[in-house]
Amino acid sequence: MRNRIICLCTFTFLLFSYVLVADNCYPDSSCASQCYYSYPDSPFYRYRLKKDKTSQTFMFLHPAYQQTAMRQSLWHNFVYNKSKKQNNAFQLIAFYEQSIDSKSTAKYFLPFQKCNDDTTRFVAGDQAGINTQDDERIRRIRDIRAEWLGLPENFSGYFSINPQQRQAGFLIEYHTDLGKFIDIEFLKDFWLGISVPVIGAENKLNLEQCTVKNPDTKFPHDIVEAFCQPRWNFSKICSTRSTIGISEVSIRAGKAYYSRDNFQLIYFTGLSIPTSSRQDAEYMFDSYIGYNGHFGIETGLNTQIVLNKDDSVYAICFFANVETVFLFTNKQCRTFDLKCKPWSRFMQFVRKDGPPDVTCPGVNILTMKVRVCPYNMTDFSAGWRIKSENFEFEIGYSLWGHSNEKLKFLKYWDETMGFQEWGITGTYNAQTSTAVTASNSTINCQASNDHEFTPITQCDIDLNSGKARSAINHKAHFSIGALHEGNNINAFFGGGAFVELPQENTALNRWGFWLKCGAVF
Repeated sequence: MRNRIICLCTFTFLLFSYVLVADNCYPDSSCASQCYYSYPDSPFYRYRLKKDKTSQTFMFLHPAYQQTAMRQSLWHNFVYNKSKKQNNAFQLIAFYEQSIDSKSTAKYFLPFQKCNDDTTRFVAGDQAGINTQDDERIRRIRDIRAEWLGLPENFSGYFSINPQQRQAGFLIEYHTDLGKFIDIEFLKDFWLGISVPVIGAENKLNLEQCTVKNPDTKFPHDIVEAFCQPRWNFSKICSTRSTIGISEVSIRAGKAYYSRDNFQLIYFTGLSIPTSSRQDAEYMFDSYIGYNGHFGIETGLNTQIVLNKDDSVYAICFFANVETVFLFTNKQCRTFDLKCKPWSRFMQFVRKDGPPDVTCPGVNILTMKVRVCPYNMTDFSAGWRIKSENFEFEIGYSLWGHSNEKLKFLKYWDETMGFQEWGITGTYNAQTSTAVTASNSTINCQASNDHEFTPITQCDIDLNSGKARSAINHKAHFSIGALHEGNNINAFFGGGAFVELPQENTALNRWGFWLKCGAVF
């Protein structure tokens, strides 16, 4: 039996490696774009170019409770080893985590990547200099044209962002044996569990400005006000966003194939039912809890083997746990850029045959309802445990990852839907009677007017800018706790901590800790 369990643990490693490498890479549309390479967009691709993602509008955040190491710590000793008088178990976990400041994470939301790894961006108008030559110099070095944000032509200033998140809450888990309900030999090792996480999450981009010159006399006066103006219906950068509530209800069923003498082999499957709202596209980096409103099917495998021959006093064990959630599609609003035009969502647009001086913010036009396919999210943990009759210490390494989202428009945005009635605004004068476009414009400059009105089309939309990019996080963790075995009730109490670092800038750096207690009765 020991050899069989060792072989199964090896198979678990191989299966998990396959799940991670088999990342989903789908083309976003049939429209060709010369701005993107054809290498697989996955952090597991061995020879892909090392380049941070930039100009993104959405990041899939790691739910604080999706940590198999946290949930299995101490709990595994009792829940799968109940005596004949014990049929029920529960545990209560209180947890806290927060992000670690990172320039790399800030670049995920900022336009383009600077060679000097700077996360500060320069905003200036077309006439922000002291003379004509200075105006030309500033137009060459600026990052964002002030007029796109509704600021005056002589305005100049710098801004930076620093994405941060905090999550805190608790998880209640109840576990019961099915054998007590149905007297069937086959079901004697089957169990049913339900868990409910209650979480509070707080997100903020920490937009800060400095060296502001020539602020406007009317709203918006400066950069901070420009990114939170009421005229924008979507993708605002405002104050702290917070959410609190029950993120999901998870129902699991499983079987303890073997749980004896510190050897364990446990399999489970379940259903994740969302009970919280989805992200609000009105705000960039909006707070949400859980899996962003997605239903999910869970499956996992928990294994443990003993490494020392004599475990009568203490046992040295190796464990490997894997848990994956396949998330179903749902409908959300996402904001996009135009291809080859980072942050073009913050530019101004005009309607075909409309007045030349009546513009519409790009965020109001480039935010669309889409079908979101997140695919799977996997958490893997492995390490060593030292345990005695009343004590357990654990140290380990974990991986958490998810694949690229796939987005699909709910409707085909052709000219009958009005999508092709909008174009990037050009310059106009008193003789201009209808709207003109400057389709070659970017976020840092306004190009010359087109010879005729050039509208945007569906093929111009960069779906990459609005989807959650694939991510993998490396985590080191430890836990320690006390165990007590009574005549009718067994109990445990302990805690742990972790540090988590992403492989790319598509997820947050984090640290956190947890405290837990539980009993079997």
